[in-house]
Amino acid sequence: IMGIAWEVDSLNEGVCPELAALIPECLKACYDNGLDPYPLCIEEFDADEIVEIAAYGGFPVRYPHFNFGQQFEQLHHQYHSGMGKIYEMVVNTDPTYMYLQRNNPIVDNLTVVAHATAHSDFFKNNIMFKHTNRNMMNVMANHSDKIRMYMDRFGRKKVKDFLNAALAIDDLIDPSLCYRESNLKKATKFNFEDRQPREHVSRMETKEYMQKYVNPSHYIEKQRREREERAKLAENKFPLRPERDIMLMIINHCRLEPWQQNILSMIRDESIYYRPQGMTKVLNEGWASYWDSYIMASCNFAGDEGIFDYAKHHAGVLGGKYNMNNPYKLGNTLLRDIEDRWNKGKFGKEYENCDNGDEKRYWNKHLGLGREKLYEVREMYNDVTFLNEFFTRDFCEKYEYFEYALDRSTNKYVVVSKDYKAIKQKLVNRHVNMGRPVIYMENMKYKNTEILLRHDFEGRQLDIKYATGTMAYLHEIIKKPINILTYDVMSEGHGQQKETVEVEVRYRYNNGEMKRYEGGKV
Repeated sequence: IMGIAWEVDSLNEGVCPELAALIPECLKACYDNGLDPYPLCIEEFDADEIVEIAAYGGFPVRYPHFNFGQQFEQLHHQYHSGMGKIYEMVVNTDPTYMYLQRNNPIVDNLTVVAHATAHSDFFKNNIMFKHTNRNMMNVMANHSDKIRMYMDRFGRKKVKDFLNAALAIDDLIDPSLCYRESNLKKATKFNFEDRQPREHVSRMETKEYMQKYVNPSHYIEKQRREREERAKLAENKFPLRPERDIMLMIINHCRLEPWQQNILSMIRDESIYYRPQGMTKVLNEGWASYWDSYIMASCNFAGDEGIFDYAKHHAGVLGGKYNMNNPYKLGNTLLRDIEDRWNKGKFGKEYENCDNGDEKRYWNKHLGLGREKLYEVREMYNDVTFLNEFFTRDFCEKYEYFEYALDRSTNKYVVVSKDYKAIKQKLVNRHVNMGRPVIYMENMKYKNTEILLRHDFEGRQLDIKYATGTMAYLHEIIKKPINILTYDVMSEGHGQQKETVEVEVRYRYNNGEMKRYEGGKV
């Protein structure tokens, strides 16, 4: 059942009567075309009010922190200097909160309704949002109340400093928690200190008389030795396998005050809530742009008077030819290409194995499967899988997704690379872990009193200045030296014999000092 708050009152909630008269038909068109959003709560606000809501990430009930003030100043300056404009804010909750800007033209706000309705449909149906907390508005309000209470009890500066450190490490979580439960939350079956550990030695099932041949004594003994080695290793290493959810490891296994554990837990929950949105930025924005275009242009909700304004709005959002970083443009263009390919049957072995260029160019099996495929993509993909599967050579060349650079002698952009594989890899890399380094907890018992992290190198070096700042905040939380293993790319040799090598290094941060060691040796 559709839920809409559009009644104008003294609290500035709802929408103007002119827009209220158009919303039901617009939403009906969305539903008739298969969109399945949450109930919608639509409200209009002034420009500065929208900026304030945006500064709080869509949740004006959040706790006090200077980051939100900085965001407000930046967005406020951008809007009033003409350098940026917020058309809408949409919050992933049930019901979905949709905030419109009151002083935008009617056609812009109707476009936003269609756009944000598609966002709500995406939030509800995409696999990455499977475990999202849909009651986050109340959760954020509860977090705010607790943090304000801690500030009153333990001192504003003390809590603020710890909160600032917690926010600095909020991306050290396991992204897969978006669609699965954490293994670290599962309790062990037995927890008795006096219980002797059972011997777990695997044996292949066989007849009794074949035991000495199928499960020989040396095989059993080997397993016993390996088990003893693992037990000995566990005395100086925890966890035994690298763990991605560093925040949860700190919460569970570091010596913290209860209020500090609670703050870290709250920040982690918020980070898990926001992570799916960062992992689906291209696909989500492409999906919403596809649908606002279809509803406003193909279904004629822009009207004859508003179609020019809509076209101008749409062109501005989708960006120019040389902007490969625009998620709206990339997502929208790629979805339209998928729809066209599946409508014409330009997929599968028959199409891929066709060597005739003209036949491939005019290939059309009239399958009409485009819209069905789009709904499948909306449900099952994130940005990495979306780009990895559908960013093809044909798409790259057709839409000229080449690498451009500004030629300062002519002041024009020129193509510097058409290498499809390199271009695709760069696009995918930008969205792996949202472009941030992948870090694991390697050992919480390193040298008995230190913490050892590991950077998943994959050819991309750490930004040491950024890493130093993050390790400083981590050190502030757990009060132990922080080590991280990674690789540096270095040049060896001279002249034509010069070659690039990867050298394992360890960085150690302690009490404001960062040191570098090669090969992990002190």
